[in-house]
Amino acid sequence: MTEQFVKTSTKGLQIESLLDLARTLGYIPVRDRLSNGFEIMDFRSWHTHHISFRDMCKLHNGFLHRKLLKLSGESFSYDVIELKHLDINTDALEKAWLKRKVKRVKLQPTKDKSIPDGVICQEDMVEYIK
Repeated sequence: MTEQFVKTSTKGLQIESLLDLARTLGYIPVRDRLSNGFEIMDFRSWHTHHISFRDMCKLHNGFLHRKLLKLSGESFSYDVIELKHLDINTDALEKAWLKRKVKRVKLQPTKDKSIPDGVICQEDMVEYIK
């Protein structure tokens, strides 16, 4: 007996997983298209921080790693993500990763105006997180 597979779009599930991670970190989509990226208001400096859609996907998939920096002349070190404009607490990042629905998102931003959210699903095969 052969197994039959039905190809269904997982774009909505992947976007939902990405949005869950972003919201847990405090980021919201910029304007009306996801491809515009995400932003967060830093109430310490009253400045809005922006992260691109691609970088949020990398953060979701775990491709952005932390680096430990020793500041010269100081007795402490600071833990930052490779993207220097991100200031995300390690505990918050761990909590956000637990909110993901799929292990990796395979989404790509596009400028094509015929796609309302500005996102193309590159692959429908996903691995669910239990």
